[in-house]
Amino acid sequence: MPALFRQRRHGTATTLPTQDNAPSDHMKTMAAKSNPVERTRQIRIVFVIVATIVVISADIFGPWLYYIVTGEVDSNYYYYTASSSSSSSSLDDWTLVAGPANRPALVMLTDGSSKVNSFQDESIQEKISYAKQHNYTLICGRKTLDPYRPTTWSKLKLLHKVLTERPEYPLLFWLDVDTILWNREQTIERYLSSSSSASAAASSRDYYYSLVAQLDLHRTVSSRYINAGVLLIRNNEWSRQLLQHAYRQWQIVLLQGLTYFDADQDALHLALQQNNDSKLQLKLYGQLWTLSKDRNSNNKPFVLHFPNCVKGRCAPEYLELYRQAMQQQQNVTV
Repeated sequence: MPALFRQRRHGTATTLPTQDNAPSDHMKTMAAKSNPVERTRQIRIVFVIVATIVVISADIFGPWLYYIVTGEVDSNYYYYTASSSSSSSSLDDWTLVAGPANRPALVMLTDGSSKVNSFQDESIQEKISYAKQHNYTLICGRKTLDPYRPTTWSKLKLLHKVLTERPEYPLLFWLDVDTILWNREQTIERYLSSSSSASAAASSRDYYYSLVAQLDLHRTVSSRYINAGVLLIRNNEWSRQLLQHAYRQWQIVLLQGLTYFDADQDALHLALQQNNDSKLQLKLYGQLWTLSKDRNSNNKPFVLHFPNCVKGRCAPEYLELYRQAMQQQQNVTV
């Protein structure tokens, strides 16, 4: 078949296009590029696609980048997230017992999905009863305060929030959910004065310690590795800076993962190690709390603690001791 068909018209040859010499896709593309209107439309499409990718990436990765650099949650992002939640983050809403100013305040945190969720209601009720008995304030956080970290990190966040927003409370008594105030007659003030050694002068000095804690019995990381389940924290600048510094130890999340429950203790340990004044501000008491299995009638501990209660395995024992503690308080108040 010839490539061209020729026909005579007015004495000249006219060439008709066939399939072999029709305009190619490449020629069409080049023609479109040379068309200003078509080129503008293509630029707009590319711009919209790139802008969409940038916006989505900023929304997903922007808070993380801010978080890695500063160790803090982006306040704009966080409060947007918090405002979309039905639960409040106000300390007024979380204050279950309102005691007078210039007295210690009990602080705890529950999120509805903790490892001891099976008895957190009893734990809250037990703290309410103790706070009312001794005219203390009780603040119970009801949600995770950091959307990027495990619940244990919110302990540091909540303590700092209370220290900052409630300066009228000179001392905070942090209690994990897996604790029971076993000696119901004991007060925080009396405990501080009676637990120190030797003289009345040493006793009075204990009131100037910023952090009172007990060594973790199950960890051998350091001779000063504290258990963060039960803490007494003075409301001063040193305490606020310590909590901020501990909270910035975000590398623990990357190294240990999102299911590591001792992250708050590791963070406090690192912050205390890096604080030159910690030896003057940290008081280590041997009997701030006692394991439930080590309790005895001769030496009644202030607080019972269940630090290894994973997935509620200690729930039956906890509930039994809870009933005993509440019965004990009824006998005291009668």
